[in-house]
Amino acid sequence: MPAPKTPGLPEVVVGGSRVKLTQQMYVAAGGEAAIYKHNGRALRIYHDPKDMPPVDRLNELSRVTPKNVVRPIDVITDAKSGQALGFSMDFVTGTEPLCRFFTAAFKKANNITPVISGDLVVDIQKTVAQLIAEGFLPVDLNEMNILPSLQDFTPYFIDIASWATPSFPATAIMDNVRDPMVQGNAFTAGSTWYSFGVIATQLYLGIHPFHGMHPVHKMDWKKRMALNASIFEAGVRVPPVVPSFAVIPKAHLDWLKKVFADSKFRDAPPLPGAVVPIPVVPAATRVINATGNFTVDHWIKLPQDVVDVCTNFGNTYVVTTERVYWVVGNTITPIFDRSKYRQVFITPLDAGAVVLTAVGGGKVSFWHYTHAGGKTALIEEAPLTSGYFARNQRLYSCVGTQLLEHEFMNLGAKVLHTTSHIDNVNDLTARFFDGVVYQDLFGKAWLTVPFQAGATISKAILQLDGYRVIDAKMVGQICAVIGEKNGDFVQFIIAFDATFNTYKVREVKDQRELNFTVTPNGICVMLVGDKLELFKDPFSAKVVDNPPVDASTRLLMTPAGVHFIDGNEVQKLSVR
Repeated sequence: MPAPKTPGLPEVVVGGSRVKLTQQMYVAAGGEAAIYKHNGRALRIYHDPKDMPPVDRLNELSRVTPKNVVRPIDVITDAKSGQALGFSMDFVTGTEPLCRFFTAAFKKANNITPVISGDLVVDIQKTVAQLIAEGFLPVDLNEMNILPSLQDFTPYFIDIASWATPSFPATAIMDNVRDPMVQGNAFTAGSTWYSFGVIATQLYLGIHPFHGMHPVHKMDWKKRMALNASIFEAGVRVPPVVPSFAVIPKAHLDWLKKVFADSKFRDAPPLPGAVVPIPVVPAATRVINATGNFTVDHWIKLPQDVVDVCTNFGNTYVVTTERVYWVVGNTITPIFDRSKYRQVFITPLDAGAVVLTAVGGGKVSFWHYTHAGGKTALIEEAPLTSGYFARNQRLYSCVGTQLLEHEFMNLGAKVLHTTSHIDNVNDLTARFFDGVVYQDLFGKAWLTVPFQAGATISKAILQLDGYRVIDAKMVGQICAVIGEKNGDFVQFIIAFDATFNTYKVREVKDQRELNFTVTPNGICVMLVGDKLELFKDPFSAKVVDNPPVDASTRLLMTPAGVHFIDGNEVQKLSVR
């Protein structure tokens, strides 16, 4: 892809050594500062040196002891003037923003079980308790400032420069975690625990404690926070994707109900104790029927929740949360145990055979299955690299700066696995999503799309500039992106033309889930809010009310038409 223009970068001093900042070191930029990487450290350089926190504040923050807190290490100064420009800290990789762990789609795609979510809540709670005991208040405890590792789910706390220290007050907090009882910046340990309760609720249930439909208080969530009108009150309706409150350990559930109902109660929560691991509470069985605008036909039912479906030469392969199955008619045959793997991708071969790519445990393994032989054989195993995703019935990954396309050739007795270098990406800023690569190149948002086998195209998407990209998905010529700015979430619907040279962008506010598919003739079927939209041009969509799908389901395309996953079932969807 083309290299962006590089702004003038200073020479700085870090830990007594002179460092010349370069384009290759750039990682990301926000409203206050840019991040660079050098020798395994993240260098936070403020756009305006006046925004630099006092050195005494940084010195206090450098003394926090939890190892999962990314603390200041060295003050960074301008090599010429000696002016303080920022500070260094450890550089963490292989993480995702906490808000991605709130969504059912991300949890299912990455095999994140209720037990993992519960353990993550406890790890965050223990870290907060230790910080408070040391005299620090991690006030801005929001879903963007905690980054769980995808390897061991360690929650890394970042952006700590605004925290309250023994000598300095807190300076920033997002509204969605702010205790409404706090006046000005008079934050306390109790208000910090209130913020913890907000993110704990979202980890357990996938919903903010003041969203949903309240039977009496029908105003927006900010006003409901001030009225203590949470989802835990009787009569509040929540989306079907929200699980039973029984997934929350009783000690935590009782505490959450009280902290969101009583303005004077801000005690620290108890640890769940023996209640963890969290029991998996089955969702209530529901029957999805046809509506006035739709026809729904049952297709297949599996023993576990379905994650993905691939049909190849009349053979259907289904990935569930525990296994991969080969399905022919009413016969369901387990062919692979994926319970220990975070992700599984299916790549079609000829004659109905497939390659299964299993990601997990710090490695990737490739397996060949043919229904003729009836067995799954290991092709090869390798250390895990970054950025695995599927598109064009191909598999893609990244090694360093190289975007690779994987090809599998069935030679009968064995499968030949080869890779081709099809593009270059910035290994520090590239993020890999379903069918698309996102890069922040000096504050400019770029999308790289393998638009056909062996070929990519990269486009700067101006509308995404200034947003933190949380999720993205590309199917056919339609790309949808969830971006966050100042606590507000926006879905960008990007429709490319047939040559991928031009595009249109539509913005939908307050959207956090991506749920769509695209038919072979290019019609996008997308769930937007509680309505289903059909379009090629996102500004000329046919809007259909009362669809039989919602945020708890997932739309997908098979050779037989549009389908949707509903728990452990797959249904066919037709518009009348």
